Amino acid sequence: MPLSSYRLHVGPYGKDDVERMPKNWRLLGSEDGESWQLVDTQNAQSGWKNGERRVYIPTAIKVFKYSRLEVGDVAGPERVFRLNSIHYFTPGTQATKPSC
Repeated sequence: MPLSSYRLHVGPYGKDDVERMPKNWRLLGSEDGESWQLVDTQNAQSGWKNGERRVYIPTAIKVFKYSRLEVGDVAGPERVFRLNSIHYFTPGTQATKPSC
């Protein structure tokens, strides 16, 4: 699939969701599930709010069949990761940045 943007969504469950959201990560893509290439990198993504959705746009549109999100750090002090959902968008269906 050609990826033009992706969106991360925080759940509605208070501090438990907000502090477990990723702060630093790499999004990787692959055509065969074995050889991976970098699609996007994000750092210092903090200040998540309950129910918030954030849209990220990679610098170039890349085509891949598989994706992998490698989380390096989370927003809170515990090393527990939790993501309500991740949505991928192709050209022509690109997500808009909601206010929250």
